[in-house]
This record gives sequence, C-alpha cells and structure tokens, in this order.
Amino acid sequence: MNVSENNIQHEEERTEKSTKNNAVTTENDDGSERPSLIELTEMLSVKLNSFESEGLSDILDKLAEYEHNGESLKGLADKIRDLTEEFDFIGASEVFDSWKGDM
Repeated sequence: MNVSENNIQHEEERTEKSTKNNAVTTENDDGSERPSLIELTEMLSVKLNSFESEGLSDILDKLAEYEHNGESLKGLADKIRDLTEEFDFIGASEVFDSWKGDM
C-alpha cells in the first residue's frame, strides 16, 4: 500500500467514525432510537438562543452520553447546565459556540 492509498484508508476510517457519531439517528443498547449529535446540538442551540429552559435538562442528559473525536461531551453538558441553572444563557451560548467552533 502506497502513501496515497494509506491516507485514503485513514480518511475513510475517520469518516466512518464521524458518521457513526453524527448519523441522523442512532440506537441505544436496547434498540430504541436516540437523536444524533447533530440533532442534539441543533435542539440545544434553539433552547439557548431562546432562553428556554423547558426540556433543556433532557437535551443535556443526552448530550452527556455522546463522544466527539474520542472525547466525552459530559463536561460540556455539565458546564452548560451549571450556567443555565444560574440563568446565564448568554454565557452558556458562548461556551457552546466556542465548542462548536472547535468541532
């Protein structure tokens, strides 16, 4: 395998892993569907931008179960939860936007 073929193979592996994390829907261990990371981040963005706390805890609980690039998103979810519990939706949005910018 030459260098070019090796690079393509690694890119395909990264794409496959990324697709698993960002698929439209995924399955829980019990076979039930759960929202994708993309869907969760979109729902979270709407909640933060509208200063709406109803349902936010559920979204953050689900977000905490995900990994992105091999890192757990629990810390991000916890940080956003702490800020929104103090009604600092602007600060929570800034934390979330910063994370999205690093994606």
